[in-house]
Amino acid sequence: SGVTTLISGENAIPFSGVLLVGGIILALIASAVSLTFLPLLNNRQIGTVTMLAILGLIMLAWVRIMVLAINSFINNSEMISSGWNALLNDPQFLTFLIIFLLAGLVFAAIAFTISVIAVPMIIDRRVNVMVAISTSIKAVRENPMAMFRWAATIAVAIAVGLALFFVGLVIALPVIGHASWHAYRELVIDAKA
Repeated sequence: SGVTTLISGENAIPFSGVLLVGGIILALIASAVSLTFLPLLNNRQIGTVTMLAILGLIMLAWVRIMVLAINSFINNSEMISSGWNALLNDPQFLTFLIIFLLAGLVFAAIAFTISVIAVPMIIDRRVNVMVAISTSIKAVRENPMAMFRWAATIAVAIAVGLALFFVGLVIALPVIGHASWHAYRELVIDAKA
């Protein structure tokens, strides 16, 4: 299959960049999922587990689409082993790359939009998941540029953390969680005061 061809031997080298980008997108979604584990120590377990399940399903859907894209577009082992020049000049690869990146962006945007305020809100209050998600969506809709900058900051922090062989995530994830808490307080709690 296409996936086996991509991850074996010399054929894997041209795709390391594509897989790295995929890894970053997956890490962004997974980090949102991992941040939901913190409140499991709290009383809000049902809301947290539900949010974890929703974000996990988003991540699984993205992985499935990634595998389908690889199998649909990249099934020619000769093209794979020819190197970056052959890949970049092949219109099929560029179509794959565009679909791959757009799908990742869509799934990351969905995960961010539904969780940026929802996770801290579930920790802070006794609200159900749908109230928390709708509040998160409303906050993103009412503050699109600030939320875009925050999502970009998270993406850069996670990319740097991954580039430092995951050691940087030890610093990045708690900082992201702390800053998300303050964003929640400013957008939801202080706005109501």
